[in-house]
Amino acid sequence: MPDDKTCLDTIKDLVDKLGPYQRTGFNREHPVSPEHPEKHVYGIKPSDSARPYSMEDLLKCVVDKGSLIQYKERYGKTLICAYARIDGWAVGIVANNRAVVPFGTRYASGRTRPEWSERCSTSSTG
Repeated sequence: MPDDKTCLDTIKDLVDKLGPYQRTGFNREHPVSPEHPEKHVYGIKPSDSARPYSMEDLLKCVVDKGSLIQYKERYGKTLICAYARIDGWAVGIVANNRAVVPFGTRYASGRTRPEWSERCSTSSTG
């Protein structure tokens, strides 16, 4: 290149030919505050990590209010698979529900999580 201006013009010309960027496959909407304040987490999560707690209550402190949509909610009590928004961003959630599960509760089959993960990773919300 004969000079800096020519070099920069050439770079701009090359970048102009790259085309549009790929989309992420998820979107962001206007954020909504969670149902409970973040500090409420400290009242849900016990200091003893072996003690049970409700992941559903904890999620209410993290996800945007009204955005949590559980996938196969009644299929298994120990695993939470859901779509939600956090600070307006679309997210997929897989969480272990640490609440005590009564003896005899029907557990989710090994197919639940992979099936949900596949749906979450291939869906496009934006």
